Amino acid sequence: MKKMIFKKFVEENIMGVDKIVRHKDNTFSLKKGFFYRHGMDSDKWADILSERLSKANVSFNIIESFEDWNAWPKDSWFVVRIKVLNY
Repeated sequence: MKKMIFKKFVEENIMGVDKIVRHKDNTFSLKKGFFYRHGMDSDKWADILSERLSKANVSFNIIESFEDWNAWPKDSWFVVRIKVLNY
């Protein structure tokens, strides 16, 4: 799947995604940046993305979800890596 097609689809249809990364194995990491967690974690982000992608009729598998925490001033991310089957 071409990165630009899926990236544009996510930008137009899935709220809350701050950054999209395509990997060589044709998976995508959908990232949400944070400074404070406010009760959020990577599993909650995965649940939110799962709901939003399902409503948009995207077939996918969640590969992993994790927190990419960095000390300030670097950005920290909630990351969900998915394999898109179709959309």
